[in-house]
Amino acid sequence: MSINITNLGGVVNYHDNHRDITINVNGANPADLLRAALAEDIEPVQTEKETPSDLPFLVVSKLQELNLYSLQEFEGKYRKAVRSDAKTLASFIKKYSELEVLDIKDRNKKQIFEELKAYFGAELDFGYPNFAAYY
Repeated sequence: MSINITNLGGVVNYHDNHRDITINVNGANPADLLRAALAEDIEPVQTEKETPSDLPFLVVSKLQELNLYSLQEFEGKYRKAVRSDAKTLASFIKKYSELEVLDIKDRNKKQIFEELKAYFGAELDFGYPNFAAYY
């Protein structure tokens, strides 16, 4: 199979059976000619869109407004705080609650811990008394 493209100021001969490509530029941009010849083989690049997060208390719009971290980076920091110790997690929650990135509303310590435990399960490997001592 051979494809000839001549309307861009040059000629591209594409021989499919041995994958030979000959480009006669004649003043045209070789990249444009090649793109035109191989356009059917090029698929659009899918970019990852940040999907809404279901992490407890997270206010995605505030995180984006402050532009501190991407959603993915913040989720990583959140999970790291959960996996560490009670003191680190309590500090994390306090800090981002003050910035309104985490919305704990009118929940008490016990309710906050219960919601975190329900979401993170085994990742949260300390109990409520330890959490309450630092929060």
